[in-house]
Amino acid sequence: EMQRSLVGSEMCIRDSSKAMRSALSYGTPDEQIDEFIRYLGRHIGADRIYIFEDCPKKNITKNTYEWCADGVKPEIDNLQNVPMELIGWWYDLFEQKKNVIIDDMEDIKETHPDTYELLSGQNIHSLVVVQFRYKDEIKGFFGVDNPPDTDSIGLALFLDMMSTLIISMIKICLLYTSDVADDKA
Repeated sequence: EMQRSLVGSEMCIRDSSKAMRSALSYGTPDEQIDEFIRYLGRHIGADRIYIFEDCPKKNITKNTYEWCADGVKPEIDNLQNVPMELIGWWYDLFEQKKNVIIDDMEDIKETHPDTYELLSGQNIHSLVVVQFRYKDEIKGFFGVDNPPDTDSIGLALFLDMMSTLIISMIKICLLYTSDVADDKA
């Protein structure tokens, strides 16, 4: 058991390192984030991998980045200005520093019907979602739809580790975007 755990950890570190190297071969921070999640999505073998950034003043969250496997319909355009209360129970878990793991969407049909309707309409059967924080505040989340039937808790730990890199990349992207805007002014 310990040996398998160490092998899995080593693989996670190697894969995240490869993903970062691949991302850094792109020019802009936006392109780097897109490449990073593309690399992870292909490696994990998921249908979709995505990043949502929160706008607490408006009480909404926005799908800002998305990668989809071949044959999977992109949802990013449909997931702008999503009311945070629609997935309020996710934020309750995030506040407790827990992740959202749904191994079977049918498990939430009765307890969280609004979330069930939103997700099942996107052909999502299972998911793993982790929060990302900046200065101990929840700033959004990073998730994987329909991951392979593997260790969901291990995947959540891996995504949690990656979320630290992602919030750093988003912060760099925001700085880069404001610098480019300043240069044009």
